[in-house]
Amino acid sequence: MKTGIKVCDAMTKKPEVVTKSISLVEAAERMLSGDVGSLIIKEQENLIGLITEKDIVKAVSKRLDPVKTKVNDVMIQKIVTVDPKLDLYDALVKMNKEDVRRMPVISNGKLIGLLTMKDVLKLAPILYDLRIERFEIREEQAKLNNIHSICKNCGSTAQLYKVGNKYLCAACKS
Repeated sequence: MKTGIKVCDAMTKKPEVVTKSISLVEAAERMLSGDVGSLIIKEQENLIGLITEKDIVKAVSKRLDPVKTKVNDVMIQKIVTVDPKLDLYDALVKMNKEDVRRMPVISNGKLIGLLTMKDVLKLAPILYDLRIERFEIREEQAKLNNIHSICKNCGSTAQLYKVGNKYLCAACKS
């Protein structure tokens, strides 16, 4: 299901970039001031890592001192990147496969942007169903028991139950 929208048209062209030597506190401050959930870490012109809000939370939960701990100590080093000419559908498939929500955009070995899940879904909301399959909701069955929706099998409006990766009414789940 191609969208006709290329990664280069959806990406953030000027992502927040930092060096590996800044502290977690400085990283958090940059995220807040830039209103972003991640930072790209570069050394000279080389992409060497990525740090997210979640990485900082994990570090703090492990009692690492956020003033002394450097981004280099907790950054994601296995970075999944994307080509700017790729269709958003293909980019989202890659995000799902790799279980990531952001990918640096690389052209000719050079960082030219950052594609986030927000970018994809804002510009191509039709792809939402493809991503929702990856969502895990706490107490999902209890929540579903309190709502009525459309059965994926028969189309009736009823209380739904998760069966495999589908939501079915009581009649169809049996």
